[in-house]
Amino acid sequence: MAFEVRPLTKNFGAEVHGIDLSEALDRETVAEIEALWRDNVVVLFKRQVLTEPQLIRFTNTLGQAEAISRTDILSPYHPEVAYMSNFRYLDGRTIGAFADDKDVGWHSDQTFRPKPATGAILYGVEVPPEGGDVSFANQYLAYERLSPEIRGKIEGRTGIFSYRKRLERFNPGELKDSIDKMKQTPDVPHPLVLTNPISGRKAIYADPNTLASIEGYDQAESDAIIEALVEAATHPDVVYRHKSHPGDVLMWDNGCSLHRREGVDNGSPRLMKRTTFHLPKEKYALPY
Repeated sequence: MAFEVRPLTKNFGAEVHGIDLSEALDRETVAEIEALWRDNVVVLFKRQVLTEPQLIRFTNTLGQAEAISRTDILSPYHPEVAYMSNFRYLDGRTIGAFADDKDVGWHSDQTFRPKPATGAILYGVEVPPEGGDVSFANQYLAYERLSPEIRGKIEGRTGIFSYRKRLERFNPGELKDSIDKMKQTPDVPHPLVLTNPISGRKAIYADPNTLASIEGYDQAESDAIIEALVEAATHPDVVYRHKSHPGDVLMWDNGCSLHRREGVDNGSPRLMKRTTFHLPKEKYALPY
């Protein structure tokens, strides 16, 4: 299938034209998309019209779509689809995540799990005319910004990623009611540097919300190194800010990028649908 590719920024990201994701894609096209994605971290498809089964089918061409464990943000029709919206049911219950305009800032999804989903797709159904932009930070480029000293301190090192830290930062009120959740999500170790097995490029793996410490260092030195990592990881030179439009489909490699949602006016409707999936270790930079 012939399609056109345009750069999103001078450093990374690709915008694809000429592919209708509502249709089944042949293997050659999927292979080209995968190669484009590995090189660019973020890929955008514009003006798409997708049902949830079509979104899931496209996800499954890349990796098996996973069932969402959080029932409060789940599509009522398909367990593989999560909602990000500011809609509410008539009884006041929120529909999906972040309905109250809260967000978690820069992060990588599921870093507090032993095997995080490392691919994600976000489909814009209702998008506000202003606000709600989605930003991405390329962690390959972030690694290149690190000083030789910091690189030496993190090479071969393991970080301890904690769901408790995330709750303490954003939902401290939940801690007292989260004993069972803490047992289900104990701290997990992940490498601080990921290497792409095909390109050999290295990326920082340091979610600011969950990276609590670094093995082999005391807490003060861990905190100092983490601060340096976060500074490089979110530097403006490694960031692409995307102004979303209805029909946009964004896919990103969760293992070598951070992302965040910018501020949004809750007076304007917003509904995004997201799927996540796992990637093969032979092709992608994974933290496990």
